[in-house]
Amino acid sequence: MLKTILSGTFRMRYEFLTSTEHALFDAAFDLHELSFPPALRRSRESFARAFADPDFECIAFRESQAIMGYATRWFLPSAVFLESIVVAPEFRGLGLGRQHLREIVATSRKPVAALVADELPGALAFFLKNGFHLNDTDVVVPPCLPGAGIRRFALVTSPRLWDEKERTTVLGEIARKICPKAAAPDSALSSPDGGGAPP
Repeated sequence: MLKTILSGTFRMRYEFLTSTEHALFDAAFDLHELSFPPALRRSRESFARAFADPDFECIAFRESQAIMGYATRWFLPSAVFLESIVVAPEFRGLGLGRQHLREIVATSRKPVAALVADELPGALAFFLKNGFHLNDTDVVVPPCLPGAGIRRFALVTSPRLWDEKERTTVLGEIARKICPKAAAPDSALSSPDGGGAPP
């Protein structure tokens, strides 16, 4: 599926990547590895498992054959979890990330949440500058997600802040959808006080 959007001097085309065999996947994966520290990266095998789930989408945007960026998102019962959004270094500073984020939010048709690692302060600033809200809680992710362990993540949401019930519900949905084997309490997405969402 393709969608063409004019952005300044660029004619961006959105393309849905459906497997690791897609012609654009290698370029998107190279950008993924370039953009995240090792502990926050998905492996090719992890991407392959995600592609097998009908609720997962990887959307590349490009000009001609050049990958300008990509985003990955999960459709959950209560919200859309935006796992990542990346713009290639040579296209940063042109407003493409902002436009891509707006398109992602507009096409999600549900509230959108993202988890931003402490190691990526620029990413947090990007979300806040583009209408997301910083929730007053930190999150520890389960072992099957990139960044698992002691790393803290900020929860940002659009179009508004979430209350505790909404946060607990969606964090639980993320844990169950992306980490279905994470049944132990310490494997669920949780806040620092140990109040984890039910598996």
